[in-house]
Amino acid sequence: MRMTRAQKTAVEGFSTKANVEGQVGKDMGMLRDLVGALTEAASKGGIDGRTAAAHLTTFSDILDGMESARIQTLTERQRGFLRGVHTRYCKGESYRNDWSAGRVEKGRDVPLPAVLQNLPKKPPTRMAPQ
Repeated sequence: MRMTRAQKTAVEGFSTKANVEGQVGKDMGMLRDLVGALTEAASKGGIDGRTAAAHLTTFSDILDGMESARIQTLTERQRGFLRGVHTRYCKGESYRNDWSAGRVEKGRDVPLPAVLQNLPKKPPTRMAPQ
């Protein structure tokens, strides 16, 4: 059976609406979790606290809009950004580079051993065959 263009559009519209309705609950749950985690992170202070505070205002506005039905759904870009920030604050980072961020104090200076002081300044050059 062949479908007309109008029927195809109606079916596609229905399938996206069905997907969106299931996604709204997930988005709201992620937003609630994230706002709670960002509130804790923003209270710590420092650069991480300021970043968390900026994220907190953004995501609390989105959550308020969704709860008041002013915002129906999130766009794919918003959802991707939400997932990235949620992963960072709610699930924890798998690796945090404190050394490069300057959060670790430098230890005491260790003198260079005598063996390493006698090394040549540059590697030997290639000998040309004669």
